[in-house]
Amino acid sequence: MAGKLSKKKNNEIDKLPENPADFAELISKGRWRKAPHLELISEYLVLASKRIVKKIIINLPPRHGKSELTSKYFPAWYLMKFKNHRIILTSYGAKFAGSWGKKVLQIIEEWGEILAGIKISSKSKSIAGFDLEEYDGGMDSVGIGGSLTGRGANLLIIDDPIKNDKEAHSQKIRDNIWDWFISTAFTRLEPDGIVIIIMTRWHEDDLVGKILKKEEIIATYENKNYDDWKILRLPAIAEESDLLGRKIGEALWSERFDITKLNEIKNILGSYWFEALYQQNPRPEGGQIFLRKYFKYYYEDFDHYYLLLSSGLDINNVKTVRKLDCNYFATVDLAVTSKETSDYTVILIFCLTPDKEIIIVDLIREHYKGSEHLEKIKSIFRRWEGIFVGIETVQYQVSLLQQAEKEGLKVIGLKPSKDKQARSLPISAKVEAGYVFFPENSHWLKCFEDELLAFPNSRYDDQVDAFSYIAYLIENISLTAPASSLLKNISKKRLTKDF
Repeated sequence: MAGKLSKKKNNEIDKLPENPADFAELISKGRWRKAPHLELISEYLVLASKRIVKKIIINLPPRHGKSELTSKYFPAWYLMKFKNHRIILTSYGAKFAGSWGKKVLQIIEEWGEILAGIKISSKSKSIAGFDLEEYDGGMDSVGIGGSLTGRGANLLIIDDPIKNDKEAHSQKIRDNIWDWFISTAFTRLEPDGIVIIIMTRWHEDDLVGKILKKEEIIATYENKNYDDWKILRLPAIAEESDLLGRKIGEALWSERFDITKLNEIKNILGSYWFEALYQQNPRPEGGQIFLRKYFKYYYEDFDHYYLLLSSGLDINNVKTVRKLDCNYFATVDLAVTSKETSDYTVILIFCLTPDKEIIIVDLIREHYKGSEHLEKIKSIFRRWEGIFVGIETVQYQVSLLQQAEKEGLKVIGLKPSKDKQARSLPISAKVEAGYVFFPENSHWLKCFEDELLAFPNSRYDDQVDAFSYIAYLIENISLTAPASSLLKNISKKRLTKDF
């Protein structure tokens, strides 16, 4: 029976396919299917096998087929082409690495003799490692941190060195992975060896992050002829300069994970984890320009704000401020279009205390039509009597400002002259100094904080823009004026200074 099966296969496939993707599709009899991102990976794996590219990093979202192609089909295809080469495959644990080793072994047992005239040696045959009969080639599967003494590699594959979020947030584990990679795994490479790292990003300081920061160590470690790393970063939702030529906002593998599904996942995970795991763009836990450790909060009742000067509710760490003693303002960042994929219109309400603290009172973030903007601005004045509003004046917003002034509304134009990052620095300094307070139980707070922490690498920055303009308003008004006259004084002053 086995002989007949082999003969049938031989009639169907008489030579090894030219690339891992074709190989996977054929021997799986169509169960494994091609996709543009997988074909791109396959192309680079071929370049690696030819030593045109020797170091590749592949960053993809979970469940997008990266390991199936790179750790199952590619090693089997590679050994059929290079019978005397050795492969080392590593992962976060020996058991997981061994699971890929077992799959590679099974493929070679079934197809090796037919396509390449190779067999697994009966003397060395396990999921932890196997040798080829009559050839020097073979494969070893070990967990990160495992011993590689006496083993060499023409091909080193590192597949998901981090198991979960707990490991990702352990400085010790991240450092151990790096030390093992540099001192153990990387030294196993033969002079013309290649290394493929396949992983979903977890942390800015994970293995890929460390490599990108410390590439000079690797470049000079042993083999000075190594080319630069080739980075295949393929986010779930396309961004600018996409490697596949996708339009911004397109899904990576829409047949399995369309935009609706990806947005559902994002809502569950939150922006921090979605950016890392699905967009391959991990950010510092504490933020970059805005640091979480400096965030302060408040709670309120009908008449008072209670500023929490430090964590906890110790009466000595709570400052009470009367609402009647505060002056209220708003900054408005208008979106030009109301499309769901476009930027948001953001209205941020804040007040200043007599001691110059900034209290973020409310925030509105919605998609509005241009025709709705003036009415929304009027609604601010109806809700917050005596408020003063600053509106960003770019493009058509200039005419909107003029319309608001004709209506007798106390508004000023906020004209940006610096880049967004530079504009954010004054308010970030006030946050760091402990002058800014967020409402601890607001429904919009998490989204707001996520954007602050991700900035300047966040997809949206409309809330950051509105937040940044607070510093502009404060810089251009007299904070020494008593609360009762501050609004009256500022309403007579047209601010023209660019920000």
